[in-house]
Amino acid sequence: VHIAASEWTDEDWRGKKMKQKNWVKCKNKLPEVDEDVLLCFDTGEDLINMAVGFLKEASDEGQHWCAYVDAGYYTDCDTAPSHWKSLPNNPIRHT
Repeated sequence: VHIAASEWTDEDWRGKKMKQKNWVKCKNKLPEVDEDVLLCFDTGEDLINMAVGFLKEASDEGQHWCAYVDAGYYTDCDTAPSHWKSLPNNPIRHT
């Protein structure tokens, strides 16, 4: 998912608006290992990239970030996200 940087002001992205929307800076706190969360990557360019992913514990490598790519498959992230946020609950299915 790409969000044009013009839709976000510098204050939104790096300031109080991100806090109001429950974004957590990765340098302040990490999610639980293997918890699916929304990841936000500050590329420093005109786009802010987002993905659903998780923090993975690897005994030989320590912790690293992974993002889902398709149908439950995932890949290692090339860079660490700057922020993360919990996913909402799944919708209730009516039968």
